[in-house]
Amino acid sequence: MDKLAFITSRLGFDMMLANCSNKILIMWNSDININILYLILPKLFMYKFLFSISTIMSLLFMLYVLGWVGSPFGNFYLILLLILMVHGVFMVISIMFQILMKE
Repeated sequence: MDKLAFITSRLGFDMMLANCSNKILIMWNSDININILYLILPKLFMYKFLFSISTIMSLLFMLYVLGWVGSPFGNFYLILLLILMVHGVFMVISIMFQILMKE
């Protein structure tokens, strides 16, 4: 596993992998099945795609929570805890996918 990709996705700064996820989203817009994409893409590309998906999902959840609470000043630590928990869940899911793809 690429250590730099792991560190950047762990911190949520996925600028390096943004290009990969943009290519995937463009392919999704043309209605290609994701299973076909899994067969076509190299495994390393798919790992980086999974890491970037975890970061994108946690950022979307952060935007949802901030919009739902209204002002981040009252429940700031609660929001931070929720963001870290959700990001950790998506990281665990992506690591499980990695382990499954290696076998």
